Amino acid sequence: MKVWPQLFLIAGTNRNVGKTTLACRVIEQISKEQQVVGVKISPHFHELGSTLEIVHQSKNCFITFETSPVPVKDSSRMLAAGAQRVYYIQANDESLPEVFEFLHWNIPGSMAVVCESAALRRFVEPGMFVILSGKGEVVKNLDLLLWADVHVQDFNFESLKFRFSHGGWQK
Repeated sequence: MKVWPQLFLIAGTNRNVGKTTLACRVIEQISKEQQVVGVKISPHFHELGSTLEIVHQSKNCFITFETSPVPVKDSSRMLAAGAQRVYYIQANDESLPEVFEFLHWNIPGSMAVVCESAALRRFVEPGMFVILSGKGEVVKNLDLLLWADVHVQDFNFESLKFRFSHGGWQK
């Protein structure tokens, strides 16, 4: 398994549990002192919008830059929160090693990276892994709970503070 200490990885056990909200809060907090890159990885392939610029493409993978800070989509919300750059990626699980290599080579090692993706945790050991759960039934990613540095339930992350220093994450 690859190790990436600069990576703050967020996953959820269901939809609408606050993944993007937490990502934006961490980006907003960290970007005051440190350059940060946002990443949103989706296994679902949709038509790419006009605010996305394709920077890499292969059979099962599209890697794009978000260009609009108007907070309409998750990736634009990350940009509006203070990320210097945001990648929006559509990739199946088999393409995640390719995604990791692309990001690892294209993001300077001194930069903090805040990423929303559950599947990436199966390939990469991040500096910090946070998994979010809601009040509803846990329907996916139950296996990832064992790897979580922090497990947050019911949007209860108001008091959480994270720091990025010396190339790694602390809470």
